[in-house]
Amino acid sequence: MKLYVDDIRDPPPGWTVARDVAAAYELLRTSRRGPVASCEYDDSGMVEQLSLDYDLWTCLACLQQLREHLAGHALRPSEGCPCYQTGFDLLVKMQKSASDWKWIWPQKRPVVHSTNPVGTRCMQVFIDAFWPWQT
Repeated sequence: MKLYVDDIRDPPPGWTVARDVAAAYELLRTSRRGPVASCEYDDSGMVEQLSLDYDLWTCLACLQQLREHLAGHALRPSEGCPCYQTGFDLLVKMQKSASDWKWIWPQKRPVVHSTNPVGTRCMQVFIDAFWPWQT
């Protein structure tokens, strides 16, 4: 399975989409065990490829809050929002679980498709630091 983690964009043809960190993590952890809430499931087995967005909003109320927040000249979303997570949060969860489930990382090196330049760089540095462990 090719897993595309993005809250807004549709995945390329042939990719399964997970709209939030919890759904993506569950698919990585249990990729052969059936459907997971808040994702479109592809029953083709273990995650082979992973493509990550950085900013992941999971509810319409939070998206509206972000629009209002940005309209007020703020450059960052509210850090207190319980729905706001990032692709980086998923990478951290994957690495923390690696001691128990080495196979939680995809078969191929993860890629980043985010348009957030700072978030993209953070995720790429993290992948560079921890991907070789997964050989």
